[in-house]
This record gives sequence, C-alpha cells and structure tokens, in this order.
Amino acid sequence: MSQKTKQAVELPEPKLRFWLRMAWVVAYALMLVSMLNNLARLNTDAIAYMRVAEYWSVGNLGFAVNGYWGPLLSWLMVPFLWLGVEPLLAGKLAMLISCGVFFHGSLFLVRSVGLRLSDELIVAWVLALTIPGWMSNHVTPDLLVAG
Repeated sequence: MSQKTKQAVELPEPKLRFWLRMAWVVAYALMLVSMLNNLARLNTDAIAYMRVAEYWSVGNLGFAVNGYWGPLLSWLMVPFLWLGVEPLLAGKLAMLISCGVFFHGSLFLVRSVGLRLSDELIVAWVLALTIPGWMSNHVTPDLLVAG
C-alpha cells in the first residue's frame, strides 16, 4: 500500500468550516419547513403540554404545577402564548427551539471530546437531516432535555 492511500483525504479547515455552516443553514431551513408542513400533526402528550403552558401563561399554578408533566417545554411555550400565538403553533415553535438546542449541544459535545473538524461536519449533516423528521412527529421535551 502506498503512502498516498494510507493518508486520509482531509479538506482544508476553511472549507470544512464553510460546510459546517452550510449544515447549520440546512438544519434550520429543514426544521422550519418541517414545522410549517406538519402543524396539525400531534402526539397525545402535545395536548397536555399545550394545556399546561396555557395554565402557566395565565398564572393558574394549581393546575400548572403537577407531578407528571415537566415544566420545561411548557415554559418555552408561555412567551408565545403571551404574544397571542395559538397553542398549537406555540408548541411547534417550542420544538423548533428544542431542536436548535439539541443540534448545537450535540456539536458542542463532539468538539468537547476532541474529535476532528471533519467528524463534527459528519455529525452536523446527520443531525441536520434527521432532526426535522423527529420534530415533525412529536411535541416532547426529549430533545430539549438531551441537548
């Protein structure tokens, strides 16, 4: 085996950084398109989270604080509800924020363990192409907590 075949082909760092930024753009564009195309798609937990967010938004702590539904996702919905956004759209916007947190948290983890920039680029593109599918099917705090 020659020396050329043993060495991995590595793009220059500026090109890798450009493609990493492109993964960010594609990720957010796909997340936005996924959100807008799947507004009516709900899971059963989504209704409960939206209702709890409505309780938080009007200050009804007796119903907002409960032992089953965590407050994190509902708290993200509250500012949108205060602005007059419908609960369904507020839930999807909260999921958009959750997906952004998960996307950048995952890339931070890749950087923290000392992987190469090319590895970060691979992870970024995998996330950019898979997260929108997850967010279109569920309104859940899973990605927010994992991010």
